Amino acid sequence: MEMNWGTLAQNRHLAYRLLSICFSPPSAELLEMLKNGLLALETAPPPLDVLAQDYNRLFYGPGRLLAPPYESIYRENRVMGETTMAVARCYAEAGVSASEEFRNLPDHVAAELEFMACLCAAEEEALKNGGEESATGALRRQHRFLAGHLCRWLPLFAARIASAPGSGIYRELAGLAAEFVEADRDRTEGLLRAVEDSPLQPAEER
Repeated sequence: MEMNWGTLAQNRHLAYRLLSICFSPPSAELLEMLKNGLLALETAPPPLDVLAQDYNRLFYGPGRLLAPPYESIYRENRVMGETTMAVARCYAEAGVSASEEFRNLPDHVAAELEFMACLCAAEEEALKNGGEESATGALRRQHRFLAGHLCRWLPLFAARIASAPGSGIYRELAGLAAEFVEADRDRTEGLLRAVEDSPLQPAEER
């Protein structure tokens, strides 16, 4: 079986990076990305100040958050639960740490999506250097994190946003993210089966 494994890893890396930016505090980079149509959205992006208002109301505050962006809320009904610690252990085991600019909890949605981007980047880099065993290890780590974390709460997060008044473009972004991670869980499972059945062909050897 032949497959452009390297290009797929690259595309998935980009997709997770874009999704992480979508759930980070709104920036000119996010607005430009939305205007350029990098994500297939039906809703036209609002001005940056409106994005910021929607973001704060849903995810940041002040006041009661309409859609808390933390995995532990949806799985344990509390902030900084065992789920948060489990996510932090996943990062440490993969040798990934938060940037100095990131000042939030490990199980924030943007952090978990960025972690997936990092794992896809590691897979991509390993394939460029002919390290298929390392790439397979990164792929296994991705599948475990999707099945054990993102897919267990992102659909609930998306549903909470969908039910929140005035959720704006974030309703569509959350639905897109939830659909993507569930599809990617199945995709990584299929890729792992393919790796076990026959060698996959990295992009450089096409």
